[in-house]
Amino acid sequence: MHFKTIEDYINAATSHGFEIVDFTEARVRAEDMVSNVPFFSSVNGYPLHMVIKLRKPMSTNDSASLGSMNTLDFLPKKLNWPRTVTNNVENSLVMWIPTDVNTELIAASLQVYEKGISVDDLDIG
Repeated sequence: MHFKTIEDYINAATSHGFEIVDFTEARVRAEDMVSNVPFFSSVNGYPLHMVIKLRKPMSTNDSASLGSMNTLDFLPKKLNWPRTVTNNVENSLVMWIPTDVNTELIAASLQVYEKGISVDDLDIG
């Protein structure tokens, strides 16, 4: 399981020379609704997926390896969760905390975001 921000995807693509052609949010279409009303009515109006259309660079220093790389190869390794965490998500990532602690964590997260601190600023270890 990997957790990424939209900024991580954009930075990964542009830093490797890709051009962002289109960026859309996939939603329930009329033809989807007709095919399975009970299912699609439950998710109608909610964002389902993010679709980013990229144009591959004509040439790049990494061109020899571009064909053999997958999406995760482009993303910062600091954001990859270890297998021990992903195999036991309920005990590793889910934590029940008091409301006042939750409020404080949200405030701290917003301050970090507003100061422009990103994953590249993290010093893990």
